[in-house]
Amino acid sequence: MIRKYTSFLLLLLSVAVFASSAKTVTHDSKVDFELGTLHNVTILHDGKITPSPTITKLIDTGEPFIWSLAEGADGALYIGTGIEGALFRVTGKGDTSLFFDAPELNVFAIAVDARNNVYAATSPDGKVYKIDATGKSSVFFDPEAHYIWDLKIDARGDLIVATGEKAFIYKVSPDGKSTVLFQGEESHVRTLLLADGVIYAGTSGKGFVYRISPGKPYVLFDTQMKEVFALALSRDDFIYAAASGEAAMPMLPGMTTQAQKKQQEGGESSKSGEQSALGPQTVSPEGFALAARGAPTSLFRISSEGYGKDLWVGVDDKIQSLLSDGRDGVLVGSGKNGKLLAMNSRGELS
Repeated sequence: MIRKYTSFLLLLLSVAVFASSAKTVTHDSKVDFELGTLHNVTILHDGKITPSPTITKLIDTGEPFIWSLAEGADGALYIGTGIEGALFRVTGKGDTSLFFDAPELNVFAIAVDARNNVYAATSPDGKVYKIDATGKSSVFFDPEAHYIWDLKIDARGDLIVATGEKAFIYKVSPDGKSTVLFQGEESHVRTLLLADGVIYAGTSGKGFVYRISPGKPYVLFDTQMKEVFALALSRDDFIYAAASGEAAMPMLPGMTTQAQKKQQEGGESSKSGEQSALGPQTVSPEGFALAARGAPTSLFRISSEGYGKDLWVGVDDKIQSLLSDGRDGVLVGSGKNGKLLAMNSRGELS
């Protein structure tokens, strides 16, 4: 009896084995590889895999946020944090120290001049502090603004300061004298970019990219989003702008960007064949033009004439920071998963 049951069981197992067949699954695309967990590899835009750049941990600040980074003339790295408003210094040899402890909660922006003086912008109720090489600090500029979002030093050594809740841009000379370069209707000037004597500014409230030079400032590009929070310049003089916010922003009748003005005047429709970022539009009952947008974050590539193309379509990761790669593309720091990405001028993402 036991032999019968044993024979019957073996027969069932044999049938089960022969009934199943082997399957081969091939993963060979960028999309396939991105579903996995990466260890010391880079996935290129065409699906190739290469060794990743070497990663070295410089410092554990003990702070929940690192808001800003700047490099000094001597190669030292300055790191602005929150919520304790601490400014750290990391030397080229890797030595770390607390360089400045601000009374305010956050150090949102840092700039370092040719003499290695460090300027730290604090918020809320922000001030700009000047800290010399010995660590001695003093209030350099108090714009009486709730937020100071960005600092840049121009070719003449003047400090350019971007503020909010009132959207101002100031120029502060080395002796501390200030002048207003720009006063916007928006809530904040979030980011600055300096190039060949021209200031580009990204705003919040209305996601505009302004061009500010000798003469009247004007809107170079309207992202149709709520906020422009990062700008970078490529070697071929295109501006990259990271924007976020509402999917469709109203555009008042009669409001035009610089690119649209050129089109209305019979100028070229686009430089290098690029399309306007306004894309397909509909008109609401109030007569406002609305751009159809789905992504919470966009990355625009904008020509000097104001023609732009959205390169971030279909990517659901939120951009946190931008840096030119020194060529025609940009490095993108993103969350929620903390990825460092490279975007070239054709919109190919690695």
